Amino acid sequence: MRKVVIVRHEVADSNGLLTPESHDRAYIAGVRMQEIGISPDVVISSPRPRANQTATDHMTGAKKQVLIWGDIRLGDSLLGDNAYTAEEVTAIKELGATTKRPIETVVMTEPAYADKLTVRGIEGAQAVIDGLDMYSGILGVYSHGGFRIEVAIAALAQKPIDLEHAFLPGDIAVLTFDDNHFVTTVEYLGNLGKEETQAAAAIPPPPEK
Repeated sequence: MRKVVIVRHEVADSNGLLTPESHDRAYIAGVRMQEIGISPDVVISSPRPRANQTATDHMTGAKKQVLIWGDIRLGDSLLGDNAYTAEEVTAIKELGATTKRPIETVVMTEPAYADKLTVRGIEGAQAVIDGLDMYSGILGVYSHGGFRIEVAIAALAQKPIDLEHAFLPGDIAVLTFDDNHFVTTVEYLGNLGKEETQAAAAIPPPPEK
């Protein structure tokens, strides 16, 4: 049996970099991940800095040094072989604003985007399978919500997109795979760096920067 820890990057600023608060949450989440035995031994990540920074902060919290490999198949809406165009992303944002829905919900529920999203899910799922074949131990996967993670999990589990467990920034899920790369369980943990989790687990604060 193998475990894959799938993470949506933490909140980023307008430059695509984590905010100071996001760095703190990610550090705390890394501490908690190590304590409960799900800290990755190797990481594959979207090339975007916000995903890489989240992974790095998790490993710092876990006091681990691991390799972080970039994989464009885990990239955001504008990355990958089946990327959305800038015009499509703008239209999705406008529809979200008009209907008062997050853009992640729009892209996962509107039929106009279903075909491309399905292919992107298969693309992301293949990145995970390749990671399982290439590396041993717990595999960490750091990517993006709506346009990649949920549909990749659906492809891996061979089930419809689980809209009840749409990923918010910093959210974590643990997938267990059998020896044939079939998903046996999916456990949604939420954001382990939030204040309520810190208090409940008595996790120490991050070091002063």
